Amino acid sequence: MKRGPIDARAMLSDSGKILVDFPPGLVSCVLRDLSSAGARLLVPDAISFPDRLRLVIDAERETLPCQVVWRRAGEIGVVFTWELGPAA
Repeated sequence: MKRGPIDARAMLSDSGKILVDFPPGLVSCVLRDLSSAGARLLVPDAISFPDRLRLVIDAERETLPCQVVWRRAGEIGVVFTWELGPAA
């Protein structure tokens, strides 16, 4: 059985930034593909990213909370998450 993508991905070469809380910082990245569910990012090899981060998409001027779901040399795959505040 052939399995297709859950959501169409747009192939890109847009710039972005990864914002991490600890240690605080902003790291440049390249968005290689993007869907409504997640993205594949080209990142510097020497930097170890935490499991949770924020992706700042330069073209959109938008910041999206993310969860890293896979890692390869020079790439990470993320899914977009909703950050929930404390329960009322």
